[in-house]
Amino acid sequence: MKTTIKTGKWSLLLILAASTFLAGCDSPPSPIREGYRGGFRSIKTLAVAPGDEAESKAVTAAEIARVQYRYRLTVLRGYCNRIGDADRYNWSGKEIENLDTAQWFKWTGIPEVVPPSGESLTDADQRLLVEFVLTARAAYKQEMRNLEKFYTDRLSLEKAKFVSRARARFDPVRTYVYFFSAEAPPENMKPVKVIPAAEELYSKALSTYKRASIVPLVPNYKKQREALRLFLTITEQHPTSTKSPLAAFYIGHIYREYFNEDVRAVMWYQRAWKWDPRIQIGARFQAAVVWDYRLQNLERALELYQAVLDFEFDDLTNRTFARRRIAELTEGGQVN
Repeated sequence: MKTTIKTGKWSLLLILAASTFLAGCDSPPSPIREGYRGGFRSIKTLAVAPGDEAESKAVTAAEIARVQYRYRLTVLRGYCNRIGDADRYNWSGKEIENLDTAQWFKWTGIPEVVPPSGESLTDADQRLLVEFVLTARAAYKQEMRNLEKFYTDRLSLEKAKFVSRARARFDPVRTYVYFFSAEAPPENMKPVKVIPAAEELYSKALSTYKRASIVPLVPNYKKQREALRLFLTITEQHPTSTKSPLAAFYIGHIYREYFNEDVRAVMWYQRAWKWDPRIQIGARFQAAVVWDYRLQNLERALELYQAVLDFEFDDLTNRTFARRRIAELTEGGQVN
């Protein structure tokens, strides 16, 4: 006997709401709030104790690092806008937004910290500007760690909580190295070694990825970030492992599916098939779809759809789609 369960509109909404709560969403931890008549509101300012030179020094150091970091990002973004480098322009904008989102409150009771005066971009060197950003970012993160420790050591746990929350709100996914050659091992790497530590990491990363995707329409972003970190660790610490090509595929997939990092995604997909030309997990196909529909580079998409037919044999659905899309792009006159 077959039993049919009927779900009303409100029941369905409750299920979706519960799923969203359990899985989380792609948003930073909330600001710290205080109660007031009628509800709660986020605390917008945090005061340094008058006359406390040690606290003033620690907070000022963190603020100088934050302002310097933001300034360096702004200079890089201005340069990228000037030369028409859309990818790095967008990345630096995302990183500025990430930094601004992280610290939702302002310090009071310290001298005003202002950015340096603008510098000329006439003879600027992009790699040097990127290096300035990376150095400033590292300094900011270190000063925030120092500040949290300062308050923790003093047992100023409420202020330590504010700094800790600001650090948690700073999203590592929205930070960039700006040159992909610095983000991943080179294309000509030969991942041919079976490395037990990498095998274990891959198993853990894949399990985390699958658990994060168990509810198709309600992804668990926290778990996806964890899976991304584990896959990246494989390529960073065990680049010659036979698991590196698969890790590269999943890095690209997570960037694409959950964080809309399309340029990074296609670069990581490419690493997957460059490191293992015989890989059958669909790296060429997924890259083709991104180039086609998101990045709208039809020539590159056509090239990769053809590569799917030449090298990827295991997924007949992908091959059928690639064949049809090649016909559409060539017969429709969209690609010469």
